[in-house]
Amino acid sequence: TRIKPEDVIDLVEKYHKDYPIAKSNKLLRELNNSGILENNIKIKLWQNERIKRTSLISYSGLKDIFDESKKTHKIFSDIYKKQYNVKDYIDFCFIIINNYLWKISNLVRTKYKKMGKKNVFDETISKDFTLKKYYLFSAVFIGALIRLLRHFLSNKDEEFKILDKLDETFEEGNNQKEVISKNSQNDKLQNLFSDALKLVVEKYNFTRNEFDQQEGWGPNKWAKIESDLFYLIRKKYPNFGDEMLISKKHRKK
Repeated sequence: TRIKPEDVIDLVEKYHKDYPIAKSNKLLRELNNSGILENNIKIKLWQNERIKRTSLISYSGLKDIFDESKKTHKIFSDIYKKQYNVKDYIDFCFIIINNYLWKISNLVRTKYKKMGKKNVFDETISKDFTLKKYYLFSAVFIGALIRLLRHFLSNKDEEFKILDKLDETFEEGNNQKEVISKNSQNDKLQNLFSDALKLVVEKYNFTRNEFDQQEGWGPNKWAKIESDLFYLIRKKYPNFGDEMLISKKHRKK
């Protein structure tokens, strides 16, 4: 009997909790249970039209956040050590990713209001919103955004310097549960990403058709999309991020 990829991931999490794939799976569960991606990640076998964990874990660099041999792990762990409020590394990664994705989601909401279009972003995210009509919360774009997040957190970034500002943005609490609750949606933290993400939202309307027409933006082109978004931001903010994180194939000469 062939075991489904999602079941393999769950077995790894159950029996090998320290593996990067197990930790990234736990993080995705948190995003699905109480985060921006609530009920939009495929957890059960019969859940269709939802974001596949296998895709995000394998291609977005999500498991690299927990792999000590990877550059991505060093970036996230360095910034984790810069703050003192969140004790658990997975909880910290949840807070950072959740606020980052909330910021771009809210920017898109604002854009649609100004355009006078039906504001689907104020409704519960439906399967139509996730994978068919709109592109913002597709596996491909979420994966690319997580890859892009590394540039904001890198100590090579000289434009936004989030690494130095992070600790002062966190809300304190009487215990870890309260700290996580207070910081899951933290406006000060979200605003650290605002100026750069506005450029992305200004350029794209996030319709499926629009992104299908982008040259080279196929279902498994996370690195290509990361590169395009990176250079879009760099056009206005030349000291943003770390170009060495971009795959050689997609670096501009």
